Amino acid sequence: MSIRGRVDVYSTNREWTFIAVATSDERDSEGRPVVVRIVDFQATEPLYKATRIFGDFDFRAMELHDDVMTLAQVQQLWNQVPADARWWPTSQRGQVAHMAPDLVYAVLGPWTTARLIQTLQISPEQLPDDLDWLKQGLIGCVGHRPKMLLALAAALGAVQRRHNHRFDGGESFEFEGAVDLLADETLKHLGFFFVEALRGFSLDESGFAEWFET
Repeated sequence: MSIRGRVDVYSTNREWTFIAVATSDERDSEGRPVVVRIVDFQATEPLYKATRIFGDFDFRAMELHDDVMTLAQVQQLWNQVPADARWWPTSQRGQVAHMAPDLVYAVLGPWTTARLIQTLQISPEQLPDDLDWLKQGLIGCVGHRPKMLLALAAALGAVQRRHNHRFDGGESFEFEGAVDLLADETLKHLGFFFVEALRGFSLDESGFAEWFET
C-alpha cells in the first residue's frame, strides 16, 4: 500500500539520532496535514535511512531540517495523529508470524478462541492463505497449555527488573530504549493482559507459578 505524502527529518539532542515525521496529503477537519507516523532512528545518512523506513510513501518531498526536535515536541505532534491513522502497514507480508496463533490463544482464552475458530470455519467466502493458516494454528492450540503465557510472564518480569533498577539504590542509569522510556506503561498494559489471560484459563498465581517452574 503506497501513501502519498512527505517526510520531514529532524535532528535530536542525541548524537546521530533523528526523528522522521511522515504526513499524508490528506487534511484533517481543520485543514492540517495528517501525521501518519513518527519514527526515531540512528543514521549517518538520515535522508537515505528515512527513505528506507518509509518505503511505503509515494514521496512529494523529503527534507532534512536544522531544527532540533525534543521529546515534548514529538509528543505534541503525536497527539495530533488520528487514532485510526497512527500506523500504516509498510508492506503486505502475506503470512502470519510463526507464534501468532499461540499468542492469540493466550490472550483470548479457550472459549473466545473456540468461537473465533467457529466463525472462521463458517465464513461463506474462502479464507485467504494467511487467515486460513491462522485458523489452523488456533485449532492446534485449543486444548493445550497456553505456552505464550510463559513468554508474557518472562517479558513482564524483565521490564519489572529494569523498572526496579531505578529504585534499588544502586548505580543510576539513563533510559536507553523504548522499553525503558515506556516502563510504567509497559508494566500496566502487559500486566493487565497477563492477569486477564490467567483468568481466561482459570489459573491463579500459585497454579501458574507451579507450571512455570516445571
